[in-house]
Amino acid sequence: MNQKPQMVGLGARIRDRRQELGLTQSRLAALTGLSRATINAFEAGSTDLGVAKVLKIAEVLGMTLEMQRRATPAGRWLSAAVASASVSYRKPLPESELVRAIKSGELSPEFVPHIATLLEEASPALLVRALSDAFPDGIPKSAWTNLVQLGKRTMVSRRHLRP
Repeated sequence: MNQKPQMVGLGARIRDRRQELGLTQSRLAALTGLSRATINAFEAGSTDLGVAKVLKIAEVLGMTLEMQRRATPAGRWLSAAVASASVSYRKPLPESELVRAIKSGELSPEFVPHIATLLEEASPALLVRALSDAFPDGIPKSAWTNLVQLGKRTMVSRRHLRP
């Protein structure tokens, strides 16, 4: 069984609310147009229904789904990005150099391999969070443009870094 912690937590909240309302899984299934097996699997955290079906269940149960930004310590992701970029190299990429590259699009020749490694191998989530650390008041469009230019310069093949 492939369970994601978020799905397990969401399924548990749905189950608790269903029970609070005195509904069986079968009754909730009938009210939502889903099968009892689907409700059971969702409550167990073993299936991901997709947003539309989860919203339908939430509506029937009188619940809302709120998407909030996760609180993370500032600087943590920028440090993780630098560490990821520096794994295979003797000289580590300084955070200041990564920030300069993101903010200006300029890159010191000695750190081209580091940036190429970062852009080719880091998860999109890490890149977004590192940019959030570099721009705590909001990521400007120019930062994304610079990232795409850096990807082009370092010949990165990832689709999200193509112009």
